[in-house]
Amino acid sequence: MTQIRRVFKNQGQPFFSLGAQARNSSGYNPAEFDQAFRALHKLGGNTLLIPIYWEQVEPVEGQFDFGSVQAILDRARQDGVKLILLWFATWKNGKMEFTPAWVKQDPERFKRVISPTGRPIWVLSSHCEANSEADRRAFLAFCRYLYENDPDGTVLSVQIENEPGIMGSDRDYGPEAQAVFDSEVPEVF
Repeated sequence: MTQIRRVFKNQGQPFFSLGAQARNSSGYNPAEFDQAFRALHKLGGNTLLIPIYWEQVEPVEGQFDFGSVQAILDRARQDGVKLILLWFATWKNGKMEFTPAWVKQDPERFKRVISPTGRPIWVLSSHCEANSEADRRAFLAFCRYLYENDPDGTVLSVQIENEPGIMGSDRDYGPEAQAVFDSEVPEVF
């Protein structure tokens, strides 16, 4: 039998990740993420999982500010640490806490999940095209920024949508969601 060797590589070199995850609010500014980097070093780690917030990188629709991302990249390089970035956007813990204010303030355009009682809850509907399209545009801009500003491979990976789901309802009962729920199961997925 052939022995299979799996070695994770970063920039062509073997890399063994010893990581820790920062708190949900740790990525907002250097004062907050400093504690996460210090704790990682005390643990003897070399990889920090840290959130990036849609609300922070696109505070105005179509206008991106990656200053917070760059600050985290700069600190990781300074400390000789690799990063796994967590994209907090449409969902985080089944809620929309990290979406930009312009999304939160426009429930007609960015539809919410509807509960069984017919009330909207604090979760964006996955059945609303405007929701997914806005998040997609922001995520692509974020990835483009990383591609152009991380040539040394400081970022090992990006987790898309941390802990998606619906907090406060078993499913979406809105008209778009109900139409899908009532339709036939497709033969091919």
